[in-house]
Amino acid sequence: MAIAGFAPAGTLANEPSPVCAIFSEKQAANVLGMRPVAVSVAEAGEEAAPYCMWASPNRRHSVKVQVWSMPDLQLIGMMDAQSYFDKLQTDYKKGGKVYPIEGAEGPGFFVEVRRPAKGTNTGSVVILRGERLLIADFVTVPVERVVDLARSAASKI
Repeated sequence: MAIAGFAPAGTLANEPSPVCAIFSEKQAANVLGMRPVAVSVAEAGEEAAPYCMWASPNRRHSVKVQVWSMPDLQLIGMMDAQSYFDKLQTDYKKGGKVYPIEGAEGPGFFVEVRRPAKGTNTGSVVILRGERLLIADFVTVPVERVVDLARSAASKI
């Protein structure tokens, strides 16, 4: 399913959104490891690109998937999806190790920060697919699950 356009940014996981429509409720539950709950825009934050977000009831676990297209990229001063991909990759490399993603529909990478003392991990998965860029940010979710989810989504944007 290719998506021609997206709804405005700030769409909640329980509202009809083309970004949320990419995923089934089962996929959201699988990536979190539990049934997700709705996240308010106030909690999720405003984004320039359309997104979908899921979280655990206590908000300890969360995933936010953004899909950037040309109009969204222009809002933040980016020429195209490749430029933003390159910028993110450069920025993340400055902060630590960036790992390539194999088997995605386009070039991709992920970065993960583990905090064993707190029992948490955070990170981002970034996949470029033509003129769209998918970014999946996560907190206290196994990176492998987020990479699998992002690969699946990238094939649909």
